[in-house]
Amino acid sequence: MKKISMYFLFVCLLLTGCSSSKTELPVENTEENQARLEINKIQLPLEPDCSVGSYFVDGDMVYYSINMPVGDYGANPDIKFDDSMETEIRSFDTQSATEKLLYKYHAGYQVDVNDMGICNEKLYWLDSAGTEDEWFRVVAISPDESEDVEILFTSKDISESCTMITPETDGENIYFYAEDDGTVSICEYAQGELKTVQENVYVNSPYEHLSKWNDTYATASKTDDGYEIVTIDEDGNYSDHETVSDVSELQMNDDYMTYLSDPYNYRNEVNVIRKEDHSVEQIKTDRFFNYGLLGNYLIFNKSDHITAYDLLSGEETELLKAEQDSFEWMFRRGETLCTKNGNEIYVIYNETVGR
Repeated sequence: MKKISMYFLFVCLLLTGCSSSKTELPVENTEENQARLEINKIQLPLEPDCSVGSYFVDGDMVYYSINMPVGDYGANPDIKFDDSMETEIRSFDTQSATEKLLYKYHAGYQVDVNDMGICNEKLYWLDSAGTEDEWFRVVAISPDESEDVEILFTSKDISESCTMITPETDGENIYFYAEDDGTVSICEYAQGELKTVQENVYVNSPYEHLSKWNDTYATASKTDDGYEIVTIDEDGNYSDHETVSDVSELQMNDDYMTYLSDPYNYRNEVNVIRKEDHSVEQIKTDRFFNYGLLGNYLIFNKSDHITAYDLLSGEETELLKAEQDSFEWMFRRGETLCTKNGNEIYVIYNETVGR
């Protein structure tokens, strides 16, 4: 396979109330096919002192929560929470530069919003606006209609001891790890029902995002020799892959499975299982905050910059430098990775053209 040198092509697009730039990084080339990483930078039109909370990028649309300024309670303890401080859910069309208010809370306090996604054409998210005996709830609205939120499920529907989850979606189902008195299970919300897919799985933290690829979950189970990395298909069939001493932040695609074996100390190594021959390789780099698997690339979020490691060539290239303090946690959404720096959202994706 013929290698080419790496270079950057910057294309700047100016939109009303929003600046957007695209970076293209060709990484591999043949006569029939060219693959490249592309980076879209999205600047949302925010009022002064507002900040973006949770967000989800769906093509040209960005959905996000807005945290309004609430004042300095330390300097002014008599300040009262009013309607202007309520959390809002908005959308932004990057093509037309149109922002839309989708939902506004009337809770009397600033509501925490996390883990947005689009499932069955509805926008869902996790919030803290439930009753006193609910740790959280997952709610949804139709982005095209103005309506009150629909409560999909709450912490009480899982168990009384489940205090938090990190829901993900494949567009049709919502899935997540759930802990109940120390036991972790894979749970799924599908067709209006909440069900347990697999009980007693191992995960370093129940708040990790559960990896799913082509209707197959990647997780781990405890054995006498350590932990076994396993996949579970939609029919509940198990496949064993590798016995390891520990496993965290497991990810998967058609060609690779990746994981960390020392998530709390050095965080400078990712283990890569090649599905074709079941070989395992340790990829070392500088200390990173978190990482994402994107095609044949490991994308490393190193807080103040982001790099791409090519699993085919063994080369690592810097993609981005933080314009503000540091990049936030990088989320994997299928064949895209998203992160945020200040109020700017960066979308990294793998595009193949040609043939």
